[in-house]
Amino acid sequence: MRLSKELKRRLNNWWFKKFLAQLNYKAKWEGIEVNAVNPRGSTCPICGSRLKVYLNGQVKCRSCSYYVDRHVTACLNLLKVSDVRLLFSLERPLGVAVSPALTSVSDEDKLGE
Repeated sequence: MRLSKELKRRLNNWWFKKFLAQLNYKAKWEGIEVNAVNPRGSTCPICGSRLKVYLNGQVKCRSCSYYVDRHVTACLNLLKVSDVRLLFSLERPLGVAVSPALTSVSDEDKLGE
């Protein structure tokens, strides 16, 4: 049986529409407002101009030379339009080690014992 192109498209998008319906339902239940964002026409998170898309998944701004992965850019743009604030910093706080090897007892401390 040959289905029309439109019907195939609707059937393939069914799971995503179901997911969005569940997301809206759960958000309303918790009292959270859901705002849809248009994914077309991504802009530079720094200067706001249009981005040039490359085949390797990278995007580049023609005016400020911003060049990074498109997924990172999408996340930054979503953070700009949301009311969520970053709860972390790119800088590591003092006294926090990157790996357990940096917190191990040094040879000098072993000699002093």
